[in-house]
Amino acid sequence: MMKEALKPFDRQDEVDALADLIRIHVANIAVGIFDAGRFSKLPAHKQIEAFVGGGLTAVIGVAFAMVANNEDAHDAIESFVTDYVPQARALAESIASSNKDNFFQ
Repeated sequence: MMKEALKPFDRQDEVDALADLIRIHVANIAVGIFDAGRFSKLPAHKQIEAFVGGGLTAVIGVAFAMVANNEDAHDAIESFVTDYVPQARALAESIASSNKDNFFQ
């Protein structure tokens, strides 16, 4: 896994297309979580902590299941996720600004 420069989303790229499908599924799952009484009673900063904490733990865990179960592989996954954060932010901002009415599509 190599650190790459930020790149624009390309719907024709298989990885980008699958990543977008996963994004839509996760966003739709979030709707159900947001409607849950326990979640909606939390202040916004605690909602963010719960959602990001649970979501990142799931992302890391699923990625661990795709690689050898050893420290080097786990370190590589952690590094990839950390390095990918600016790309994820740029994509989320682009989606939010171009599709203000519905991030879930």
